[in-house]
Amino acid sequence: MESTTHTAGKRKRAAPSRANPHPKLVVPGQRNWRTSDEDEINRRRLRSIQERFEIRNTTPREKIFSNFTVRSVSGVTYAVEIRDVTQRHLSCTCPDFRTNGLASCKHVEAVLGHLEARFSRLFERSVREGSARTDIVVNPKRETLLVERGLRHLPPSVRSLFDAEGRLRQGLVPE
Repeated sequence: MESTTHTAGKRKRAAPSRANPHPKLVVPGQRNWRTSDEDEINRRRLRSIQERFEIRNTTPREKIFSNFTVRSVSGVTYAVEIRDVTQRHLSCTCPDFRTNGLASCKHVEAVLGHLEARFSRLFERSVREGSARTDIVVNPKRETLLVERGLRHLPPSVRSLFDAEGRLRQGLVPE
């Protein structure tokens, strides 16, 4: 399995200052409670750059859309999953990700920065084209299956089991 340590990578774009070593990231002051989601994500990006993480791809055959472990200097390890960069379908097992409602945290941003730096062309293509992954999930409202993403990537014989919105056609699930 591949393991690397991520620091600034390609996100370091402008000359650093003492207050904000990454001026391209607009981050409000620490005591400013009037922030946007973008401000809060930028705070997490900045922390992902300032802190050192050991990032390991647990499924190395998949470079971008994969599962990663992110270990901090303190030794705490979290699991990060990158499902779609463009639509930001991301996850992390840390408490901040679970509670902030941003679909981001410093661990997710560290993995994204690492991928952008290490696989720049592949990462750019992933942003441009999105994920080719197909996600089929349980639709609890209808007690059936739903293709959440990637309906077009399914083989025609399987795709025909779902309607245009990705819902499993009626009569295909036993009552």
